[in-house]
Amino acid sequence: MTTSLRRIPSSRETIRKQVDNYSVSLITALNEFIEDAQHKLPNDQSKIVVIADNLDRIIPLEKGNERTSHEEIFLDYSSQLTALNCHVVYTVPISLAYSSNATELRNIYATPQVLPMIMVKNRQNESYSKGLDKLKEVIEKRIHLVDSRIDIDTQIFDSQDTRIELCAMTGGHVRELMLLMQSVMRYIDDFPITTRIVRRAVSDARDSTYRNAVSSEEWQKLAEVVTVDARYYPGHLRSRTVHESFPSHGS
Repeated sequence: MTTSLRRIPSSRETIRKQVDNYSVSLITALNEFIEDAQHKLPNDQSKIVVIADNLDRIIPLEKGNERTSHEEIFLDYSSQLTALNCHVVYTVPISLAYSSNATELRNIYATPQVLPMIMVKNRQNESYSKGLDKLKEVIEKRIHLVDSRIDIDTQIFDSQDTRIELCAMTGGHVRELMLLMQSVMRYIDDFPITTRIVRRAVSDARDSTYRNAVSSEEWQKLAEVVTVDARYYPGHLRSRTVHESFPSHGS
């Protein structure tokens, strides 16, 4: 079904209409399933939590009446999304959480919990070692799942500095870390990964993705994010050219 939806966009609308027609019975059936599952939980557990992941990746299409697909899903269909008889965690698009609909979103679902990026530099443009250490740890744990004996900074990277440089160029975004690692792997025939390869992967990401994500007139807006609330630039939140980092004073 997923392949069909991707290849034939018109089928999405057909399926959506079918779901709308049977939404009440579908929710009823889901709640019956949830109730049955709760009765079968181990004795030391009493509640079920459903996590609806990757909803933040939905493309914000214009749906008419000045509404986007984000608003249609999370606001117009909120009664369906809140109808399940269990705890549900939705990954709402960050741009919606910082939009003019933030109040309505809070009224329906309570205050969104924003998962910040890992801070890699402070406002003085100095490296933040604690944040970089966490990103280094992500790489280390992924690799050690395969072989715990591997020395990351001699067998995978040619030095610790190379690994740190890759981590720093992610802006603290874990997904970007994974994407950069995948890009690096395409450029090597064998380990270790060198600084030159890391910089090539970063340059490729900049030229093929981020340079296109920011138009010439938007560079000034990016500079203004430091002093102006980021909610005025939801497009930059969607394109990952603006991140919220932790601690908050390092945003």
